[in-house]
Amino acid sequence: MSALEAALTEIDRSHQIREFSIAVLKHAKQLRQADQAAFLQKAASHFQLRFVECFEENILAGKSWDYATTCNAISRAGGGEAGIRACERIAARVSQLDNALIKKVGFRAISLLASSFSRHCRMTECCNGTVRLAEFCADQRGAFQELNSQSLASLVNGFSKSAETSSLPSSCDRNRR
Repeated sequence: MSALEAALTEIDRSHQIREFSIAVLKHAKQLRQADQAAFLQKAASHFQLRFVECFEENILAGKSWDYATTCNAISRAGGGEAGIRACERIAARVSQLDNALIKKVGFRAISLLASSFSRHCRMTECCNGTVRLAEFCADQRGAFQELNSQSLASLVNGFSKSAETSSLPSSCDRNRR
């Protein structure tokens, strides 16, 4: 069995978001470039079909970090169109979350989600997700103290990429709660 086949089998057998996320991160680092792209695209499809629907439920269960790390991995270039679509679906869900649920996501996960969405900030859903996270963060005083320098840099980088494209907030569909 090839390394790619073994990686695909592992994500196929992952029934919980935590084990799925761990498998995605492990194999995204270990596979060679051509196999990595095929793996990330397949992982993005699995993520969208099996886990995106349960996003809010899993936030409440404390599994936001698993969504953020998976979204971060698949939203990169290797994830291809499937990665963009899965990232858009998570961003669309984030754009509709109320403040109480976003707070449960946690700032470390928010920083990764902002970074992931910013890779595709010309897509309306990703723009809306980034704007929603920025709006939430603007209302949080002192909450950033829990972030390490890498997480803070990811958050700032995510927001700045979106601002550079002139898509924040003027061309975003801002119809949110």
